[in-house]
Amino acid sequence: MLCQALDDLPEAKAGTPIGNVQRAFREGDVHKAIRVLGAFLESNGLDFRARKYPVDPLAFKYQRLRKRLTQESLATSLGVKTPQISHVEQGRNSLSLPRILLALSAFDVSADEIFNRDVHRTEPALTDKVSRLHAMNKRKPHMP
Repeated sequence: MLCQALDDLPEAKAGTPIGNVQRAFREGDVHKAIRVLGAFLESNGLDFRARKYPVDPLAFKYQRLRKRLTQESLATSLGVKTPQISHVEQGRNSLSLPRILLALSAFDVSADEIFNRDVHRTEPALTDKVSRLHAMNKRKPHMP
């Protein structure tokens, strides 16, 4: 499943953690790809061996709304059911690594944008931004 997720991602920027993983994977060095990915996850305070990873619920919702995606369309992109997206945004559910990679691709952001809880918690306006984006998206639905 990880191999498929990496294949599905657009080419990441060289030198970024995901770009380094993709390059190692495409060069056929799976062990290096796993080491780079493990180091990246550990640098974000995550256990590489975990099956699912918690994301910052508010940041996740903010990124979805920023890209004007519905929960349904994001669920389809990630290969999950709509309630799982709702549960992730409520902090009640986590995502597998391949689904996190697909979400990062859909949001067109780095992992810091959905994992770095300290950044988002120190930005008091994030809740207001989510509310404004939610209201704006209700008025003007996104046309893919």
